[in-house]
Amino acid sequence: MRKKIYILYPDDHLSYSPSVLNLYDELSRYFDVTIFSNEPNIDFNYQKPADRNVYYLRKPGTFKRLIFATLYLLTTNFLGWPKMGMFRFKRQMNVLFLLKTLPVPDAVIGVDLMSVWTAQKLPAPVHLLSLEINENDIFKKTLKKKLTSVLIQSEERYRYYFPERGVKVFYVQNAPVYRESNSFYDRKGLIYNGTAAIEFGVFYCIDFVLKYKKYFLQMKGAVPQKIKAELELRYKMLLQQGCIAIDNTYIETKDLTDYLAHFRIGFCFYDTSIEKINTFNYLTAPSGKLFAYLAAGTPVIVNDIRGLNVVNEFKCGVMIKEMDPETIYAAVTEIETHYETYSANCILAAKHYSFDKNIAPFIDFLQSS
Repeated sequence: MRKKIYILYPDDHLSYSPSVLNLYDELSRYFDVTIFSNEPNIDFNYQKPADRNVYYLRKPGTFKRLIFATLYLLTTNFLGWPKMGMFRFKRQMNVLFLLKTLPVPDAVIGVDLMSVWTAQKLPAPVHLLSLEINENDIFKKTLKKKLTSVLIQSEERYRYYFPERGVKVFYVQNAPVYRESNSFYDRKGLIYNGTAAIEFGVFYCIDFVLKYKKYFLQMKGAVPQKIKAELELRYKMLLQQGCIAIDNTYIETKDLTDYLAHFRIGFCFYDTSIEKINTFNYLTAPSGKLFAYLAAGTPVIVNDIRGLNVVNEFKCGVMIKEMDPETIYAAVTEIETHYETYSANCILAAKHYSFDKNIAPFIDFLQSS
């Protein structure tokens, strides 16, 4: 009989969490897996990933919200539960009330600390899938309590949570499963993949094209309405001239690599001039979009932070200290001058970090425990 695994995902944009979807896909080859997620955010994306067993939690009704609010006041004031904020507490109680009505699973995987806190209320082994690190997270003290193992990107991030070690660890990047391709494309243009956001440097990329109009930039991914409005206001001429294009249609993780392989160079930026980005979490985080580019053989331009150092290690792109048009132009020129070498190195990195290869020890651990 196959073991039952629950994955608790605390947010409402599951379709844009490739690590969770890849984890589901690999685990479901051996286990009965269910993801518990919130309904997709209407402003962000309506899309629901296909062919996965996902239970989408609806917002609790008025009566439940009153119960949860009362519980929050009682448990935080008299039982010492963490003061996570009413909104977050209501979300977690909504999950917990549901889980208490379901069969006890053989293991629960909590995505980040808030979900681990909820999972620890169940009589089952708990594992942490760490995607984001909150340096002031109120749940950190619960980590070692009933925690069987942790999936995380690097030793640096693991030691942040566990300075004394002691919890079994598996190092897994936010990378796709690498698959050999016999398709060869006439690569053209530049690609900005992922959520279009100021903190992820989207306007640095567009300003580059504004100065060097011989280049074409494709934007692929979620484009919030606020950003789209600003694009249409500030860069209307570039849109009209076809120098940039926006494609916010959803594409499945398994098809993304093939899509990215149509482009010559990809961008992966974190704007560290923004306070919330200049943190341990972002400075040490290998980006999912970076590994998507690598699997497509698409060389990358990234800013120089230690979380993106795989670019230096595998010589699969160029790291830059400034994101002004002139510096980006120099990086583009460098990649184009040695394009085949950079592209081949992308494939080497993608094979090394392929998700299926790196998640295999964790699957063996679940099967044997």
